[in-house]
Order: sequence, then structure tokens, then C-alpha cells
Amino acid sequence: TAIIMMFELTQTINIIPPLMAACVVSTLVTTYLERDSIYTMKLTRRGINLFEEEEHNVLKNLYVHDIIDREPETLPASANFETVVERVLNSDSQEFFIVNDQRELLGVIYLRELTRMLVEQEVLRPLVIAEDMSESGPPTLTEDDDLDIAMQMFSAGRGEQVAVVDAENSLKLVGSIHKKDVLQT
Repeated sequence: TAIIMMFELTQTINIIPPLMAACVVSTLVTTYLERDSIYTMKLTRRGINLFEEEEHNVLKNLYVHDIIDREPETLPASANFETVVERVLNSDSQEFFIVNDQRELLGVIYLRELTRMLVEQEVLRPLVIAEDMSESGPPTLTEDDDLDIAMQMFSAGRGEQVAVVDAENSLKLVGSIHKKDVLQT
């Protein structure tokens, strides 16, 4: 603005280069001395910092305890093959957590793995129980973990659910979270 005004007042083109240099130097000096301009100073007084780095990953600010399902599909470790199949047929879930009498997580049965076993159901029916069919050591979260960690597990894992265990007892199942719930938050 100063450059245009001075040119209009003097109608001399020779004044523009030194005026441009003076404007650039003055802008650099004021920026060095005061980070805020007259336009951003009012926002700073209101507590809005335009130069503050914000976390762009929203999932790091949301936690498992916000979306936990306290009643996940569970099966007792001693359930026979017929009980497992019947439970799977009457449920919409894709994963079933295998627990013992103390509600400690022993493993997980994935629906797609169970469908492969159905081919050999005549042989397996009298021999196996739920614990035998389960995959041990499933990925787990605690209620204090953020949803970014949960989403990383979903992208690396095979299931649509992750078990949530107690923070003090890593075997005690307290619930689960569903991938669709993480995506909807």
C-alpha cells in the first residue's frame, strides 16, 4: 500500500525500487520483533494462537473407553463344537472371544476360520472344544488406549473387533471395540 501511495503522490518511477527495499526491510524487522501483526494481535488477545501446531490425527484425542462394547460375544473355553456352531448361527458377530470361568481371555474364534472347520465337522464334533478352535494371543487394547492405536490394529489385523482388557490384569476381558464404531467417531 505504501509503495502505491508514494508512486501516486510523486508520479516518479525512480522512487519504487528504494521504496520496495525499505518496505521489505521494515516488514522483516517488525516480524522479527513482534510475531503478531495488527490483524492477528486481536485474535491472540482472545486466546487464539494461529502459529500453534495442532494434532491433525483426531483419533489420538479419542479413547477406547468412549466406544467400548461391554457385552462382547463370548464363549466358554469348554463349549463343544455343536454349541459353538449354534452360537455362531444365532449371532451377527464375526468374532467370538473365548474366556474361562474367571472371564480371562484365552483366544478368539474368527467366523471365516470356523467355516473352514465346518467341512470336517463330522470328524471334529466329538474331538474339539471352543478353546481348541480358537486362535490364542489375540491383539488387545486397554480402555485408556487412543483410537489411533485401535485403528492401526484393525488395519494390521484380520478381524472387525478387538478385545479390550483390564489395564491391571491383561487377561481379564472387559469388552471389545468394533471397527465400524471407530470409523463412525
